[in-house]
Amino acid sequence: MAEAQSIGQGDHQFVVDLKTNLPPMTWQTWFDPMRFEFGSDIVTVVAPSDLHCRWVLDKHGSLVESVAAKHFGADTKVEYLVAEP
Repeated sequence: MAEAQSIGQGDHQFVVDLKTNLPPMTWQTWFDPMRFEFGSDIVTVVAPSDLHCRWVLDKHGSLVESVAAKHFGADTKVEYLVAEP
């Protein structure tokens, strides 16, 4: 098993890995409009609407958490925020 990377080292690879694990239409419709912010032991998913947050969390929240744990460590938290207009 690969050693987890600290936040900041694997940001790009996190996104690539997440994208690889999703159907292209799902990525394009739901994930592409979002951005990911990386901090100390936290990945913040910033979505354009509350609907995006709820849908992604409901349908793919466990995937996002597992990919975050793989790249940044098991203690990494994932939070969802709606982007400010």
